[in-house]
Amino acid sequence: MELKREVRWQPLHPPARGIEEPVPDGGEDRPTLSAREQGGSLTVDAGGGLRIRIDPEPVRLTFERLPPDAEPLSPARAELLTAGVTVGWDGWQVGTDFTAGPADRFYGGGAPGQFEGPPWLEWSGRRAPIWNKHLPGPAARLLFPVFWSLRGYGVVFDSPWPAEIDFRAVRPGQGGPWHYRADGGSLAFYFLAGDGLPDLLDRYTRLTGRPALPPLWALGYLQSRYGYRNRAEVEAVAREMRERQIPCDGLILDLYWFRRMGELDWDEEAFPDPLGMLRDLHRAGFRVVVIEEPYVLVGTRVFEEGRARGFLVRRPEADGGDPYTFPFWAGGDAALVDFSHPEARRWWAAEHERLARMGIDGWWTDLNEPEQHYPDMIHHGGPAAAVHNLQALRMIEAVYRGQKAAFPERRVFVMSRSGWMGMQRYGAAVWSGDVDTTWEALRAQPALGLGMGLVGVPYWNSDVGGFLEHRGQVDPELYLRWLEFAAFTPLLRPHAAFQPREPWAFGPEAERLAREVIRLRYRLLPYLYTCAWEAHRTGLPLMRPLVLAHPDDERVRDLRDQFYVGPDLLVAPVLEKGARRRRVYLPGGEWYEWHTARLRQGGRHRLARAPLGQPPVFVRAGAILPLTEPGAHAGPLPWDSLHLAVFPGPPGAGESLVYEDDGETEAYRDGQYTLTRLRWWQEAGALTVSAEPEGRDGHARPLRRWSVQVRVPEPPGRVVFHPGGHPGRAPHELRRQPSARALRESPGGWHYDPRTRTVRVAVPEATAALRVRLEW
Repeated sequence: MELKREVRWQPLHPPARGIEEPVPDGGEDRPTLSAREQGGSLTVDAGGGLRIRIDPEPVRLTFERLPPDAEPLSPARAELLTAGVTVGWDGWQVGTDFTAGPADRFYGGGAPGQFEGPPWLEWSGRRAPIWNKHLPGPAARLLFPVFWSLRGYGVVFDSPWPAEIDFRAVRPGQGGPWHYRADGGSLAFYFLAGDGLPDLLDRYTRLTGRPALPPLWALGYLQSRYGYRNRAEVEAVAREMRERQIPCDGLILDLYWFRRMGELDWDEEAFPDPLGMLRDLHRAGFRVVVIEEPYVLVGTRVFEEGRARGFLVRRPEADGGDPYTFPFWAGGDAALVDFSHPEARRWWAAEHERLARMGIDGWWTDLNEPEQHYPDMIHHGGPAAAVHNLQALRMIEAVYRGQKAAFPERRVFVMSRSGWMGMQRYGAAVWSGDVDTTWEALRAQPALGLGMGLVGVPYWNSDVGGFLEHRGQVDPELYLRWLEFAAFTPLLRPHAAFQPREPWAFGPEAERLAREVIRLRYRLLPYLYTCAWEAHRTGLPLMRPLVLAHPDDERVRDLRDQFYVGPDLLVAPVLEKGARRRRVYLPGGEWYEWHTARLRQGGRHRLARAPLGQPPVFVRAGAILPLTEPGAHAGPLPWDSLHLAVFPGPPGAGESLVYEDDGETEAYRDGQYTLTRLRWWQEAGALTVSAEPEGRDGHARPLRRWSVQVRVPEPPGRVVFHPGGHPGRAPHELRRQPSARALRESPGGWHYDPRTRTVRVAVPEATAALRVRLEW
């Protein structure tokens, strides 16, 4: 590869071409750069202990991290962060060659689908094309050129052109060369240095945009199927959900809501009075999400408008420059909307402003890789290769701006099959595409979700039960195991092609177990919503690989079949047919089994029980989890009641937060929210649990009902409650109740369960703060 003779160094301002409109957060100043030339090399102190040496002949960049006591431009050898980068082109491709050190282990990239086998988490020995596509399945490939090393640095390539990332020569413990090659454009990349993967994700989402906080309802149960063909079917599903007491927040409408692909108008024969239908569903506590694709059939209103205004992808000028039409699976010929055209995005946004005002709550952008994209297509932004990977991002942006035009104060929810760096700032989530209805497909899902979280997209889901039926119908066991897994992923959404996915479709016993799994999801909503707030603040995903928290533990480096939910829950989904136990790795420390409250020692593998409906779930010792009582749907906020589940452990104290806002609007960005600090601590002969609101001005501190559950080896002698949470006020001693049922029926008191060794406390009055003391 002929080497380029010019290198331009620039800090993170302004944003790069492909990474547009980052949402600044934190107000960091520009770094102060200092440089010196010596021996033909330029050494740049980039601030934060990072130094870059640039050698011109041949061009080579070496990134070094200074020891804490080193002078910024000291000639003394600094700790090597990367062995260096060569930069060049060969007349067509542009790219870089890196040298990884022995301690380098690489993560990120996104979701490789099932390219060259099952999806992976760690990239050593791997390669993949950076080209978003779905076909052939069985899962969407959604890769961003974003890669992190456990040595505390990452590289973000700012190019949407087709590219290849190749780590095949990198061996764990040995290092080796790796490279990035793009088939066009110019080469630009960001080098980020930080203290571990969480810090790198923080820095990356400062660059590309913080994940927007979703509306609370999006974290509930979202029922979908391809498809509900008419209003009667939709309303029947809604009615069954409420009558069967299955919590549900969203109903998702596939292709049948419109008459022809691309019309973006209701089929009022199948869905008469859509305004009335939406109004009735809203009154019953349901939100409605509708599908769309970037394709429009010839002859539809949208096609004619797009052709007249030049908003459709064109044929080359030599072929007349007319809209590029092609046979489409939905029937007839179709054209592709050119989302690289700014005016086309405004046009598409105006369509969504109209639909949002009708009462549609969320958006489902499908086939937007785009699935059918021909190499001779001409876009406003250039040839197909130059814009392919950006099409989904621009479509999401248009949908986002359309809803914002209708309701500026309302949060946006978009579920997309594809995307690009920065999609998270538009309230976009992804799912893993049209996966098979098989156990093999289920086993692939955890790695796909974990990979997306590592590139700044924290909201992910898969089609519960699988989508494609060509390899068999889903049975109750596969459906339930997939539901158990999905209940702990960021979004929970069953979906299938022409197969039922409602919980009652699999028989009474499966329905009962499914109801309990979904109710557990709703119990966890205060914890999950607080994790969503943390994702907005820091970029940390809700669904986290264990390596993110334990980078020095060799046993979790490529562990992809179990994961953290937030900081305190460890989930090991059952992924094998017929299994009623599974092997689980517990990291160092102590862990409580969720379903039995038994305490287990970490730092080893364990064989965990996993009866149908109860996947292995563990809680970190020392955690205090906020839970709530499940209702028909999520919210409203603030929570009417909170249950604090305390899991004591060393060092004898612990704390966490509960985040609350209105669950719907953007007011949280202006500080309109409440944080409640949860604490527990032990002292001589006592354990105390407290909850203290730390609200912001303008957001109410609610009075609510509280209950507490603590695992302790023996019952306390007495339990006291401080009204209002103030230790200075005279405490009330609570009465011991003879049974859990008596406790539920009592206005206050406590009960000890010797089987699980837990104390449950019900506070007798609604308060804004809480202080309960267990004494022995």
